[in-house]
Amino acid sequence: MIGASSSILVSEGIAGVLHPAVGEVLAAADVVASLSIVLALIIAILRGSAETCERVFRLLRCIAGRPEPRAPETERAPNLCTISSAVLRNCYLS
Repeated sequence: MIGASSSILVSEGIAGVLHPAVGEVLAAADVVASLSIVLALIIAILRGSAETCERVFRLLRCIAGRPEPRAPETERAPNLCTISSAVLRNCYLS
């Protein structure tokens, strides 16, 4: 992964040294590509559905290397066996 990214940066640097206009075009393309990704994410957050928004934030957490937040704890339904045994005990004791 590091080799691939460093070769891309080196090739852009060499192209910029050999012909400055090409270097400027490549630098502008880097900026435009990054800004277009950020703009697409912002639009998805502001205009997207709740599911799309959640997916964007999951993607951003993944990129930042942060873990997923815990799922909200829900109240557990009582065990049916304990309910039925309690009801049976009450019926036989009364």
